[in-house]
Amino acid sequence: ANPCQHPVVILKDIGFTEVQALLQFMYQGEVNVKQDELASFLKVAETLQVKGLTLDKKSLK
Repeated sequence: ANPCQHPVVILKDIGFTEVQALLQFMYQGEVNVKQDELASFLKVAETLQVKGLTLDKKSLK
Protein backbone atom coordinates (compact mmCIF):
# COMPACT_ATOMS: atom_id res chain seq x y z
CA ALA A 1 0.00 0.00 0.00
CA ASN A 2 1.17 3.49 -0.81
CA PRO A 3 1.34 5.57 2.40
CA CYS A 4 1.05 8.81 0.45
CA GLN A 5 -2.46 9.51 -0.81
CA HIS A 6 -1.22 12.11 -3.34
CA PRO A 7 2.26 11.10 -4.50
CA VAL A 8 4.47 13.70 -6.15
CA VAL A 9 6.94 13.08 -8.97
CA ILE A 10 9.76 15.59 -9.31
CA LEU A 11 11.20 15.95 -12.80
CA LYS A 12 14.36 17.92 -12.10
CA ASP A 13 15.39 20.38 -14.83
CA ILE A 14 12.43 19.42 -17.05
CA GLY A 15 10.09 22.22 -18.05
CA PHE A 16 6.35 22.22 -18.58
CA THR A 17 6.70 22.69 -22.35
CA GLU A 18 8.89 19.59 -22.61
CA VAL A 19 6.54 17.47 -20.51
CA GLN A 20 3.56 18.67 -22.54
CA ALA A 21 5.32 17.79 -25.81
CA LEU A 22 6.40 14.37 -24.51
CA LEU A 23 2.86 13.55 -23.42
CA GLN A 24 1.54 14.62 -26.81
CA PHE A 25 4.07 12.30 -28.48
CA MET A 26 3.18 9.43 -26.15
CA TYR A 27 -0.56 9.75 -26.73
CA GLN A 28 -0.68 10.85 -30.38
CA GLY A 29 2.51 9.33 -31.76
CA GLU A 30 3.76 12.64 -33.12
CA VAL A 31 4.60 16.11 -31.92
CA ASN A 32 5.72 19.44 -33.37
CA VAL A 33 8.58 21.08 -31.51
CA LYS A 34 10.09 24.48 -32.28
CA GLN A 35 13.60 24.25 -33.67
CA ASP A 36 15.08 26.24 -30.78
CA GLU A 37 13.45 23.82 -28.29
CA LEU A 38 14.39 20.60 -30.11
CA ALA A 39 17.75 19.97 -28.41
CA SER A 40 16.32 20.24 -24.88
CA PHE A 41 13.27 18.19 -25.89
CA LEU A 42 15.46 15.35 -27.19
CA LYS A 43 17.69 15.54 -24.13
CA VAL A 44 14.66 15.11 -21.86
CA ALA A 45 13.41 12.24 -24.04
CA GLU A 46 16.78 10.54 -23.66
CA THR A 47 16.86 11.15 -19.91
CA LEU A 48 13.41 9.60 -19.52
CA GLN A 49 14.20 6.87 -22.09
CA VAL A 50 11.14 7.61 -24.23
CA LYS A 51 10.90 4.89 -26.87
CA GLY A 52 10.67 6.18 -30.41
CA LEU A 53 12.47 9.44 -29.68
CA THR A 54 15.90 8.14 -28.73
CA LEU A 55 18.38 5.67 -30.11
CA ASP A 56 18.36 2.26 -28.52
CA LYS A 57 21.93 1.80 -27.32
CA LYS A 58 21.63 -1.98 -27.86
CA SER A 59 20.92 -1.44 -31.57
CA LEU A 60 24.15 0.55 -31.94
CA LYS A 61 26.33 -2.45 -31.06
